[in-house]
Amino acid sequence: GQGRFEDAIAAANQALEDTKQTSIDALFEKALAEEGLGNAAAARTDYEAILALTEKNQNTRERATLYAKIADMDYRAGRKADAEQNIAKAMELDPDNPDFYVQRGDWAVADGNAANAFRDYDQAVAMGRNDAQMYAIRAEARIGMAQNKYGTENVQALRGQLTAGEKQEICSEVGKSLELGLVDMQMDMFSALVCR
Repeated sequence: GQGRFEDAIAAANQALEDTKQTSIDALFEKALAEEGLGNAAAARTDYEAILALTEKNQNTRERATLYAKIADMDYRAGRKADAEQNIAKAMELDPDNPDFYVQRGDWAVADGNAANAFRDYDQAVAMGRNDAQMYAIRAEARIGMAQNKYGTENVQALRGQLTAGEKQEICSEVGKSLELGLVDMQMDMFSALVCR
């Protein structure tokens, strides 16, 4: 993010040397730096090396997790089409992993697409991801979307602007996370100020 692409490439090369050319993170950072310098061919070579390392892994679940990691790196780098392709590959390799749906739901939240986010979050819950952390993720997504909608992070101001339906949705998620054992002072305070 600082535009120090040559330094990033040097650091990535050192990490690759230290890991005997097996660090997916280093390859990805090097590829991003190459893109920053306008060297598309070198960046593509690095991306292909990442995929080749991933394909060598014979453990299907681990390979799926690597695709999900690559997808997340793609998403953070603004390569959303590649991210979608790689998360789809992860889901294909390990279709019973609800975390991939959580990951894709998080992207939808970041993109402001509540319908897609909660479709994926609901799928994760249906697949068995129904722990306190899952409901905390859902609560934080709903709170964040309300904050964006109303342009405030002040809980008391937000409380006064939420519709009854929004309040019910948020408080349901917050309550479920706390009921399942989430220990989070901010969530406790939000519940006390908004939900009671």
